[in-house]
Amino acid sequence: MEVVHQRCAGLDIFKKDAKVCVRIAGAGRRKTIETVTTWSSMTNQVLALREHLIAQQVTCAVMEATGDYWKPFYYLLEDAGFEVMRLFTVEGVEPVSLVTTPYSAATSGATVA
Repeated sequence: MEVVHQRCAGLDIFKKDAKVCVRIAGAGRRKTIETVTTWSSMTNQVLALREHLIAQQVTCAVMEATGDYWKPFYYLLEDAGFEVMRLFTVEGVEPVSLVTTPYSAATSGATVA
């Protein structure tokens, strides 16, 4: 059974910032809407991002990050009630597809959700 989240976000997280794609699925003749924004990794910006996602009625967030940069985003989004998923690869296992840009990583995360 395929699970489709009507309002989701894909986050590609770096040390200094995060690229975030909010995807709102279209229905009928309405097209799917995608918006990509960049948010600083400073606490006040992560909190502003959380408020932005709440305002967009996002229910699910999928994030991709290296190192521990994902932690502030994960904990603050989870605390707000979002279903948060973290994408990662297991050491020694090749990823199915390689993402080359932050934009494509954020949008593919939103697509997976």
